[in-house]
Amino acid sequence: MRTCFIIVLCISLVGCATMHMLGAENRQSIANLSKGMDKEQVIDYMGETYIWDMGVQINNPYRIEMLQGTSKNFEVFYYYTGIKRADFEITNEELTPLVFENGKLSGWGWAFLNEVISKNNIQINQPSKRKRRES
Repeated sequence: MRTCFIIVLCISLVGCATMHMLGAENRQSIANLSKGMDKEQVIDYMGETYIWDMGVQINNPYRIEMLQGTSKNFEVFYYYTGIKRADFEITNEELTPLVFENGKLSGWGWAFLNEVISKNNIQINQPSKRKRRES
């Protein structure tokens, strides 16, 4: 029984280490972005990573969302940037949004996204938590 527990713990830690590395890479890449970059440039720079390691699945970007304002539309790419809780769920607090307007990077981070939402009267539904592990 104890051996089984140790094996499960080791498997979990390997998955977390892989996720930690992706989060660190994404944080570093985001720190080097510039406003005005084309969406394609950002995708190339950030990479389109897909991880499936020990039951952990992360796409890069993790999710993409279209936001409609009263006069402008925005595309938001959410990149995984780090584990906050080892609960096998990826929550918004573990993601960093990159906001595009007319195919150009206009800014990133939750404060920037919230400002865009507020200034453009965007109504959004909060996405549900997404499982890291398939059932």
